[in-house]
Amino acid sequence: MTHPLEQLACAVDGTLASADRAALDDHLRSCAACRAELEVATTARRSLAALPAPEAPDLAAGFTADRIASLTSATPASRSPWSRLMPALAAAAVVALVAVAVPRLGSSSDEAPGAADHRAGVEAATVAEGPVRIQIDDTDYDVAAIEQLAAETTASLTAEAAEAGAPAEAGTEAPIATSGPTEHRFAPGRTRTAVACLRQAFSDYPGEIVQVRQAMFEGTPAFLGIVLERPQDGGPATLLSIWVTAIADCSILSLGSASL
Repeated sequence: MTHPLEQLACAVDGTLASADRAALDDHLRSCAACRAELEVATTARRSLAALPAPEAPDLAAGFTADRIASLTSATPASRSPWSRLMPALAAAAVVALVAVAVPRLGSSSDEAPGAADHRAGVEAATVAEGPVRIQIDDTDYDVAAIEQLAAETTASLTAEAAEAGAPAEAGTEAPIATSGPTEHRFAPGRTRTAVACLRQAFSDYPGEIVQVRQAMFEGTPAFLGIVLERPQDGGPATLLSIWVTAIADCSILSLGSASL
């Protein structure tokens, strides 16, 4: 199934043409993943629009005429024709600085970075993962399916690593092969949101997130993180875990694992 991500973005910011809207509505009726994506993005945009604009500081308050004169004054021995122009030039520079800086401070972006207000802190989190990319997965997982995915992914990594003569974790450098209708999409902003949500939910769990999916878990829109866990001595990964969190509030939905 193809997911119309560009049309979803236009629908959120109100620029989608009426003809395209009809096609998008037809797709949404049969695609739970896109419905969840549209709901999250729309909620985030409304939350951002409700935030008050920050007050711009008075940058000119500290630059009074007396202050400028004291900074630009010179002794008679060092006074030159240019020194007479310094106060006027300094004042003009202050006016120009305020004119440029204040509009920038008072502006706000229409770009929606995340889900809802309660996830604002998640969006600001620093994500120190490797080259992770998100996948849109049409599967509605349950506990058994998560365990099966962990086992299949582990087997795939082990087989790829055996061919290359490297540890199993080396197989994560390429996209992990899966069975089922999965479409790969590279979306940096959405990936950062998903990784931050997973990290918040599983903050007490070690491991490196090597792949992220947006899917469903027992009917709930969810992020899935495929994670490699290494021993404390820093050796090769010995365990592959799958973290599952709710997109809406980053709560833990499930956890599966398999030994490498």
